[in-house]
Amino acid sequence: MLKKVAIFPFKKVHLAIRSSAKVTGNGSLILGRKWRSEIFKPSQFIMDKRSQLILDGRFLVYTDCNIRVHPNATLRLGSGYINKNSNIQCYNSISIGHNVIISENVVIRDSDNHHVNGVLNQKPIIIKDNVWIGLNVTILNGVTINEGAIVAAGSVVISDVPAKTLVAGCPAKVKKENVDWE
Repeated sequence: MLKKVAIFPFKKVHLAIRSSAKVTGNGSLILGRKWRSEIFKPSQFIMDKRSQLILDGRFLVYTDCNIRVHPNATLRLGSGYINKNSNIQCYNSISIGHNVIISENVVIRDSDNHHVNGVLNQKPIIIKDNVWIGLNVTILNGVTINEGAIVAAGSVVISDVPAKTLVAGCPAKVKKENVDWE
């Protein structure tokens, strides 16, 4: 089977892919699409030197989002979307599975960006299949959000989220188990 990747930027998208960056996989990335009747707002997608983007499905990024894959980092995208005014900063590894819905104003960062006691806290983030992330959520480094989970609006995720649970709060805690969503 022939593998193909495609990136489709809408207007007002700053797309920068350094020559040593790699885009691989089998899928498409649509950048900067407006949400319903919104106007187009500036968005950016930047891949720094030796970074990697792996596409495995159709992933849609709405307008006013900023995504950066920093040097030597890997961003893996399955299928789903991230809504407007969201921010992904990938310094190590971020993996987003299939059928993932990410609401507005979401921040996903796999690094603290500062040394504390001489240590830089930088760990992978894994968001598995069929995950729903609500409005104004922050997801920090070293977290796995397991299959079928829902992260409620306004949550700060600092530890793993079990499968098929609803988590909420700051920090996010399990509020319901055995949840299903469509």
